[in-house]
Amino acid sequence: SAMKVGYPTSRIHEEDASRAILSAMLISDDSDGDSSCRRYNLADDNPAPRSEVMTFGHELLDASNLLPSQTPQMLSGRRLSEREKRRRTDRKRVDNKLMKECLLPNGLLYPTYREGLKAVLDINKDKWR
Repeated sequence: SAMKVGYPTSRIHEEDASRAILSAMLISDDSDGDSSCRRYNLADDNPAPRSEVMTFGHELLDASNLLPSQTPQMLSGRRLSEREKRRRTDRKRVDNKLMKECLLPNGLLYPTYREGLKAVLDINKDKWR
């Protein structure tokens, strides 16, 4: 299946996305006139296959005793939605160089999905228990 091939997809933590958007709103770039037309790709530093990210998330939840009772293995017999089918073959690798140079020169708070998922777990684990 396409999931096993490992098509990389870029993603970004909501805090880094928020910081980049706020920074873009504050930029005053007189060199090219209208800075409102400038576009930035928002992404972390590690495009990774969805299956890799899901496995890491599964391991985090399992290590914290937060794994849901209905796991993906239990759902394996059901039909996939069109969105789920697209996710298995999507390739969304994004270059974040301009974002980091112009919007986040001090770097990302969460440079990969690993730091991002750990932060999401840390913030939410008490209410997920």
